[in-house]
Amino acid sequence: MAQAKLVVIDFDGTLMGRQDEYPAYAAFKSRMDELRAAHGTLWAVSTGRSPRSFWRRFAPMALAGIEPDYVVTHHAYISSRTPLGFRAHIFWNLRMFYLLWKGGSAIRFRLDDICSKVSLGVRGCHIVAKKPDRLCLRFDSQSACDVAMERLANGVAKDSHLMLFRYMTEIDIRSVPFTKGLAVSELARHLGIGSSDILAIGNGHNDISMFVPDVAAMTGCPANSEAEVVQSVHLAGGHIASKPSLAGTLEVIEAYSGGSVSSELPSWWRPPETRRNPMPARKGRRPWTRSQKFRLALFLAVVYVVIVVFANFGLFPFAEWIMLPFRRLMGVLEKLLENLL
Repeated sequence: MAQAKLVVIDFDGTLMGRQDEYPAYAAFKSRMDELRAAHGTLWAVSTGRSPRSFWRRFAPMALAGIEPDYVVTHHAYISSRTPLGFRAHIFWNLRMFYLLWKGGSAIRFRLDDICSKVSLGVRGCHIVAKKPDRLCLRFDSQSACDVAMERLANGVAKDSHLMLFRYMTEIDIRSVPFTKGLAVSELARHLGIGSSDILAIGNGHNDISMFVPDVAAMTGCPANSEAEVVQSVHLAGGHIASKPSLAGTLEVIEAYSGGSVSSELPSWWRPPETRRNPMPARKGRRPWTRSQKFRLALFLAVVYVVIVVFANFGLFPFAEWIMLPFRRLMGVLEKLLENLL
């Protein structure tokens, strides 16, 4: 490898694919052990998952003896391997929390400013969705979209918190978690490693923040990467693998080891602006998840039980009406018990 001292690998779709890749586990472990022995190379996993979710999903690799030196969870928070297991770096992570809070506040004001300027300054502009971390605009014509894109390109490009995506007549401005790049830089700062000695590998939009020269001079992506990720690696002069997931990750590592880095765009690649938005935005609130519905139902049940207790002692007005559903439920349960007995 070109003297890489730190290798940072995305988890879902990069290190761990949808298909079982057990045969590649031994090859990956052997390669990382060789790099550690030959160059003192450290490696880290960077994921948007929570620590619990990550370790549950990572279990097959852990059983194969694969252990990273560092793990970045929630896109930002760093843990390192110790003799007693992985432990979070509290002071590093407190700094990350502050930077995230500061960046989040800036994003909200920035999106409000962009929305007002573009919607008023470009004819045929429609707001598809406006959220604290995302602004999606649709235009009546290709030319109107071109004008808006030209006005936005320079301003958004300078903002490390936002990323600009173009799909046909739609412009999508997202707060793609820039924190992966921020976390890699923070980890490298503590380890005393320069960006020229870092290799970053990923396949999703939230990995793009790692593919800039200030973060990692060496970049790569597997074949199952998003079109924008492939484009970012291509522009950075990194390696675009022909294989997906872990096999593609190994290919990237071998390409840098053997000096066979290829930044050529694959035949299947198409410019994002010629495709429909893969993450369509909609106005209104997101639908509730099953777990959110369960938590709400549980909360309401607890509140009702508390009210029933107070109503039973006459401490609530309309106690009879409040107690009615409870009494009916108890009557049904009594009948069921009588039938069972």
